[in-house]
Amino acid sequence: MPIRLLVLFAVPLGYFLLRIRQYGLSIDTDEWGILNASRSILRGNLLAGDPNKTLELVLGMIPVYFEMPLLFPVLTSLIGAGTCLVVYLLVFRLTGDRLAALLAWGILLLSPVLYWQVIVCNSVAIMTGLVLAAIYYFSQGKVEKGCVWMALAELSRPEPFFLFPALVLYLVWIFREGQIGRGAVMRGLAILFFPLVWWLVFSLLRSGSVFASYIRAVDYGKAVTNDYGFLLFPQDFWRILNDFYMGPAAALFALAGVLGMIPAFRRYAFLYGYLLFTLLGYWGLATFGTAMQERFLLPIHAVLLIFSAALVAALRKNIDLGLKKGAVRSAASPLLVCGLLIMSPSINGYRTVDHILSFHNGFSADLPRAADILRKALDKNPGEPPVILISARRMARMNYLLDDIRGRYTLISFRDLYFQSQDFNGKSIGWVLYAPDDLYPLRSAFHAMELLSEEGLRKQGLLVEKSWVLSEDTRLLRLARSGG
Repeated sequence: MPIRLLVLFAVPLGYFLLRIRQYGLSIDTDEWGILNASRSILRGNLLAGDPNKTLELVLGMIPVYFEMPLLFPVLTSLIGAGTCLVVYLLVFRLTGDRLAALLAWGILLLSPVLYWQVIVCNSVAIMTGLVLAAIYYFSQGKVEKGCVWMALAELSRPEPFFLFPALVLYLVWIFREGQIGRGAVMRGLAILFFPLVWWLVFSLLRSGSVFASYIRAVDYGKAVTNDYGFLLFPQDFWRILNDFYMGPAAALFALAGVLGMIPAFRRYAFLYGYLLFTLLGYWGLATFGTAMQERFLLPIHAVLLIFSAALVAALRKNIDLGLKKGAVRSAASPLLVCGLLIMSPSINGYRTVDHILSFHNGFSADLPRAADILRKALDKNPGEPPVILISARRMARMNYLLDDIRGRYTLISFRDLYFQSQDFNGKSIGWVLYAPDDLYPLRSAFHAMELLSEEGLRKQGLLVEKSWVLSEDTRLLRLARSGG
């Protein structure tokens, strides 16, 4: 590999590792669940976890095997660095302009959502690089390699299935045009179909329904939003894009790139196809109540940056045609600076991501101490497994920390308590771990705080037997009957 490409890989990797050092162990709640499932797989439970994150389950086995959770964000940092490199290679492949490719590489590297999703180990960060790698190979006519990378993307998250019908039709079309042989098209179809078959069969064997993973995703979308539907998608898409990725000027510049490359449609066909089918897919899911999340737009943002860089390359080429060779460099610099300013990430996105990581890490740092207290209490007073009330986003890590005493306790979330219209007596809750700000603005928070108030506990015939102040934000409470 040329030194230039090594540098373009090493710089993002170093940047992500510095972010890990800044925020500490920041693994997201779903990814702690992945580590729990990876641990179960290593113990012989081959149907643990969620099939739509198969690749992440395999990746999670490495930190679990070595008992080093910090390895997880290091591994996703390697993938994130590869994503930046693929964007550079893709832009250079399409435009032949190294400066435009470097510009897209740099802007993606600066994306607050990219480093956020990388260090929390979210599967979107993994999928983004794999989808772009697939597009890179498809754009070169390397169909089987493109199918392999797309299949890996499908094994990391379900969104790449939006492209599934289009890719199948593409393989059939190029076969009919004589561009590939029967064997190549059959191998390509087999590769693309494998993740779909795996996903459906795994869901069926594990949950009794081929759509179990999708149903869980829809239920989550409904839990975090009041109402969501088809008509809300456009405004929600723009809100997220503007708040986390690019402002109006950058969005208009990207749109100009999308429209401006239409004359070269065949060269950019896979990028156009990705944008079209992914947006339609998300819009369709909105009809069933699946809300947009900030991370969902990460690969879309990368594709928009590629179109923006293609527009910069086209503008530079047109300007260069009218200049002498000696004047080209002086004209390129201001243009690239303007492109950098126009395409730069949202400042508000940095502030929001920093707030999210800083706050959640403050509470997460209290979980090991809470786990130690609970473990000692259960060792001292063995008996009926207690029910512990905790924020849903912390349950997976608490299970990971208490793995050695799994089965001796039960966790229930504030969210479940709310949706089941239960109080503490209804679930026989004996312990509560909470940080009030960790619950808001979800509707379940108000229900929980009412139950935890002095008046609420009195009405339930409960009192706080003992309280541990774990930090300024976090409390661990042991409840008891007020009658003795």
